[in-house]
Amino acid sequence: MWFNYSEGQQLFNFSIWVVWQAVKAGFRLLIYSPFILCGWAVANIILNKQDDILLWMLLIFLFGMAFFKGILFLRELIYLLISRSNPFWVPVWLFCTGFTTILPVWIVFGPTEKLVEKLSQGYHVQLLTWLISLAYGYFIYSRYQFLKRK
Repeated sequence: MWFNYSEGQQLFNFSIWVVWQAVKAGFRLLIYSPFILCGWAVANIILNKQDDILLWMLLIFLFGMAFFKGILFLRELIYLLISRSNPFWVPVWLFCTGFTTILPVWIVFGPTEKLVEKLSQGYHVQLLTWLISLAYGYFIYSRYQFLKRK
């Protein structure tokens, strides 16, 4: 279906689309931030500051993917341990949940607190910050679903 928009409307629609894509990319970066940070930590051990930026980006990506695949392996291990009634699944689940959920919420907590303080003029800042952070943590946890078999 073709709509005959004016040039200004097309520019506005494109601008909204670009902003939406940037917001989605920002959320993905926050969701996958533990893996990016761990990839950076390992690359920092291996590389020097004088090494090429493309090498840094490649190693951060590769080690981040390795950590992500490790979490997926631990998720399958949780399923296996639950099916065999082994109570060792609880510490593995706590590690996976802490690594994938608590770290991004901790990263977002400070900026969220400052934003809520500015927007609410100081009323119920702690309560609103905790509610937003817990909702964000639940959103991240629902992305991984460690206890639900897919």
